[in-house]
Amino acid sequence: TLLAVRGLEVAPPHGSSRHLHAISLEVRAGEVLGLGGLMGAGRSELLMHLYGLWGERRSGSVELDGEPYAARGPREAQRRGLALVTEDRKRFGLVLQQGVAFNVSLSSLPSLRRGAFVDRDAEVLRARSMVDDLRIKAHDLEQPVGTLSGGNQQKVVLGKALLTAPRVLLLDEPTRGVDVGARLEVYELINRLTAAGQAIVLASSELGELLGMSDRIVMLCEGRIGGVFARDEADQETLLAAAMGRLVETHVVDRSRCAAVAAARLRHEALSPGLVVQHGRRAGAAAEPAITPGIECDGIREQVAALPGQSVLVARRMARVAAPLEHAEVDQHSEARGQDVA
Repeated sequence: TLLAVRGLEVAPPHGSSRHLHAISLEVRAGEVLGLGGLMGAGRSELLMHLYGLWGERRSGSVELDGEPYAARGPREAQRRGLALVTEDRKRFGLVLQQGVAFNVSLSSLPSLRRGAFVDRDAEVLRARSMVDDLRIKAHDLEQPVGTLSGGNQQKVVLGKALLTAPRVLLLDEPTRGVDVGARLEVYELINRLTAAGQAIVLASSELGELLGMSDRIVMLCEGRIGGVFARDEADQETLLAAAMGRLVETHVVDRSRCAAVAAARLRHEALSPGLVVQHGRRAGAAAEPAITPGIECDGIREQVAALPGQSVLVARRMARVAAPLEHAEVDQHSEARGQDVA
């Protein structure tokens, strides 16, 4: 377990009415922990507290890689191996008037110092490498990020976090306000990071995103845990009930249930055309509608569905029984503003 939170009680800063009560969760290496809930449930507050930005801890404990953890600020959080991608990139994540290289390297400046100055050559080298890796589309490294599309702005924020080499990455609405193409690239990045052993906490208001990308899902309700679900135990109705405080029973993941499925799926070759197995998650889009039979586990049959023209939203881990893939949802707010072109 990389990150363990037990019985966390957090009081808000002066003037805020939001509290966190009895929060307990764990995130393992190579795992995506989904964090859901209605607006005001405390998702962003929990992530900001873990990053040392919000609230005063009244009780409970947090351990990072088995050691006690209580960040007093972002610098300490980064030093211990945490990084945060904030919900509002323009307010908290970017200096819009500055260039791509400036923003990408902003969080990793301590490692770029040469005496009292920043090693500009090293800064440019790292920024260029991250721009190429994340396929950020910019005229040059000096282009102000405020002139980039929303999808490319989000990639700059992600690159800034990744340059700190985090072991645990906290993502708060990482696909909000980006087009479908950029959204898929974010999902692919999450796959790559978990395959490399990093742990991801994915906070999202989109239930389809949580169901598609998470190994386990924690739903918050008014600052408390409303339910904890294994991927194969959850559906949108159950998650919504937990978010509204209507679910009494808390479901805990049983990792042994489908352990045999992993090896079987590795041998399973009857995938729909166009589906690609990537780091244990399926991603891609089929040219024709297709539903292929999968492997049974406790009487539940996996089905992988792909729709024509679908930009794939989700991919399941091979050790999970997957529900049919859902059609990728386009952010209606982004559509109303005019979709960004990544």
